[in-house]
Order: sequence, then structure tokens, then C-alpha cells
Amino acid sequence: MTKRLDEITEEVMRILPVFLRKVHAGTLQFMSMTPAQIFILMLVQEKGHCCLSDIGRELSIAPPTATGIIDRLERDNYIKRVHSQEDRRVVNVCLTKKGSTYLEQMRNEKYERVKQVIGLLTTEDQENYLRILKTFIEGLKDV
Repeated sequence: MTKRLDEITEEVMRILPVFLRKVHAGTLQFMSMTPAQIFILMLVQEKGHCCLSDIGRELSIAPPTATGIIDRLERDNYIKRVHSQEDRRVVNVCLTKKGSTYLEQMRNEKYERVKQVIGLLTTEDQENYLRILKTFIEGLKDV
């Protein structure tokens, strides 16, 4: 690795959490939910439904931690547990109408914040930013 790549990597690691925190700050305050709860809701929305072990693995959290978060989300009617038809021992988690509505409101709030940030860039930089993000996501598939 070149020295310049090391320097850029260090700077990205320092700046990215600040950027994400600032983009999400208004949304999280508005929605009054923990990041872990939001990540679980977004994962369940992305997958359609998830089993408990998938949630823990995808978010790198211990099964008891995932279960506790899921318990609170279920208590507040954002998700529901559904037993698999093929194997009754498998419990899947699905979004409720309230959970879907919550994510839609959060998305709308975040959309406006991200639009403001991206609007600071030139059209060319916006296109480059999108291309780079897609490259990162493609590269993370195997990580």
C-alpha cells in the first residue's frame, strides 16, 4: 500500500463517521429510535423477512442482543415474528404497517438532507460520487 493510500484511508476513516452522523442526526432525532433498531428495520425491509440468526450475522451483533432489540421493536408494533411454514423452529421477522410507515417517513426526511448535501457538488462531481459509491458497494459484496 502506498503512503498516499494510507493517508487517504486514515482521512476517510476519520471523516466518514462524521459525515454519516451529521446526515443521520436530524433523522434520528426526529424519529427517536436507536441506530440498531433502524438498521434492523432497514435490513428486514431490504430482505422482505429475516430469520433471527441472519439479523445477528448481518449486523455483527450477538443473538441475545438482536433478540432484545427485536423484542422492543415487536412490543412497539414495528415488526412481527412469524414461524416458518417449512420449519416451525425457524422464526422470521417481518415489518408491520407501522414499521413500513416509519421507514418511509425516515426515508423522506433523510432524502431532503442528502439532497442538500449532494446539491453542494457540481453535476460532474455528483455523477462521480454516485459511481464511486456503486463501486464501493460492489466491492463490499465479498467482504
